[in-house]
Formats: sequence, C-alpha cells, structure tokens
Amino acid sequence: MTTDLAIASESTPVTVTVAPYLYRCCEEWEHSGYDDSDWYVVAYNAHESRLQRVEVGSTRYGNGFAQIPGLVSMTPEMAPRARMALVEMRFASMLHAETMAVTEPTIDSLKPGVRVRFIEAHRCAKKEKTITEIPCDRYCDKGQWVNPRNPADKRTCFACKGTGKIQQIRREKVKVEETTTVQRGKNKGQTKVKASLAWEEIEVGSCGVVTGQSTFGQFYRNGYNEPGRHNTTVYLTLDDGREIQAPAKKLRLDKEPPSEKAIRAVAEDTTPLPWTAGADGLYYSPFATAGVRL
Repeated sequence: MTTDLAIASESTPVTVTVAPYLYRCCEEWEHSGYDDSDWYVVAYNAHESRLQRVEVGSTRYGNGFAQIPGLVSMTPEMAPRARMALVEMRFASMLHAETMAVTEPTIDSLKPGVRVRFIEAHRCAKKEKTITEIPCDRYCDKGQWVNPRNPADKRTCFACKGTGKIQQIRREKVKVEETTTVQRGKNKGQTKVKASLAWEEIEVGSCGVVTGQSTFGQFYRNGYNEPGRHNTTVYLTLDDGREIQAPAKKLRLDKEPPSEKAIRAVAEDTTPLPWTAGADGLYYSPFATAGVRL
C-alpha cells in the first residue's frame, strides 16, 4: 500500500507516491487543549528503526485529518522490529531507574534498618547520647492510662508500655579542651585552655544502618519545596558503632544495582508484539501526553 501526496508546483500539481514506512503500534489518543484538540498515534519508523509519536489529526488548522503519508497498519514483518525498538527504550529507562534507586535513593527508601554507604566525605559534630528514665506523664498511673473523663476507665499505657517510665534521650555536643601556649606579648609563655567542639570524620565508603530521618524546611500544598535528598537529615549507626547524622544527598544504598544483563532480560520478557494483549499501554506510555486515551 502506498500513499499519494499532492505537491503544488508553479505550473501543475505533482503527485508523489510515498512508500509505507510508519507502522501503527497502538490505538490513537486525543490531547485535549484549551482551544483545540490533537490526535496522536505511536508508529514504528522503518527508515530510522525507532518508535515515534505521529500527529494524525488536529482541529488547529484546515484539513487537519488528512491521511498521513507513509502511515499504515502494522504488518507481521514489522511487528518484531517494532517490539525490539520498544525493548531498547524500556531497557534504557529501566537501567536508569534501577541505577538511580541505588546511587541516589529517595528519602522514602531510607527507612530504619536500611544499609547505606557514604558517597562523599562527611564531617559532623561529635555527640554523646544520654538516656534518662523519667515517670510517664501521659495520664499514666503506674503503667495504667487513666481516662481523664472517667477515672474508672484504666488501660495499659501505650507511651510507656505499662512500665510507668519513659526514656528521655538527649544528644549533647562533645567539647574537648585544647591547651595552647602564648607565643608573644606580655602573656608570652602562659598556658591557655580553650574548649572547642569535637568532630567526627567519616570517609567515603563508610557504611552503616539507618535509624531515622528528619526533614527541615517549609513545605506547601502546591508541591513547592518538597521533602527530598537536599533537605533531609538521616540518622544512622556506623559499622564501627558511632551514631551520627548526615545529609541524605551524601548517601547511597549499600548494594549494587542489577546487572545490565538481568535488566535487559526483564525488558525482553515483558515486552509484547504490537496489537497483542496488554501491548497497547506499553507502546503508548513512552509518548504519553496530558490528554485523554480514546
């Protein structure tokens, strides 16, 4: 099947025959704009051996629904080639996603118990943790929660778990005393003692386990300044026992992403031929627009 394309010249129109080279891979969809609508389809470009989005109709201009030169239905000969083009696209996307999930994990994946590794050297103030047991003050009477509106209603206190005491954890910055000798002036030779902060030095490649996290900043409902790696502090216990805190942007997961061979195998196993069961959405997804699927 060929498509005739009329081209106007200075004298008479010339008809050019366009051989098929665009093969439909899925149903068309509508992109509904403010004033007009456009219709698209995903097609396999046999000349360039790739998939592409093709506009097949529009209300923006006259004759917007004319036949697209070279666009035809998928054929059995082209279907495997279209599938391999989608495999390559999905492989690249999956490889990037799997790599980023390990090397730049989201804060949602940095949960307590997850092992992480430093990708940058880090320096933070050394802190000493103290744990003090204090009486539970959550309407608690010797481990029993007492309903403030009904004293007869007593239940096991969730805050202290029935012990009557809760642990108060504090982390205080550690200071060290530095002794220096005055080298000049009228106080030359005298000894001075100065208190300064002690610092923890963490090298690249150090590993530990996440114990918690906190995000700082002001956030808005419209998504401005969302919590992320740039504004989240992660608390962790290093393998050497030190308890520290570090920015999430300096951490990655303490594991390696799947191999390219494994990812490619998944891409090939889960990519069907065009116009088969479950294929329509897979071919549409890489080229989706903010519109409505028909």
